[in-house]
Amino acid sequence: MPRTIVAGRAAFDTRSSPPRGERWQATPAPILFGVDTFFDFMVYWLTYLAPRIDRLVPGSAEQFMQFVGVVEIAAGILAAAFGITTLASEIRDLRRRGAS
Repeated sequence: MPRTIVAGRAAFDTRSSPPRGERWQATPAPILFGVDTFFDFMVYWLTYLAPRIDRLVPGSAEQFMQFVGVVEIAAGILAAAFGITTLASEIRDLRRRGAS
């Protein structure tokens, strides 16, 4: 992995390929979490939803959590399709490009 010098210390270059752990977090994990949120396999997510959310969103709380599950699944699929490792690393790279 290429290294750069930042403020007198060695640091890893963010443009190189991400470690395997980040690849795992970026693609299958959001898909699995989304499936769990949609179908309530491991956790009944409505117990963690604030009651005021149910009053704020149209439809029922269960429909809202199913929507959240679909969004998580879509995020995992999009991350796999576009090769995005983590959203935080993409934002960091955009900030660095804007600062230079």
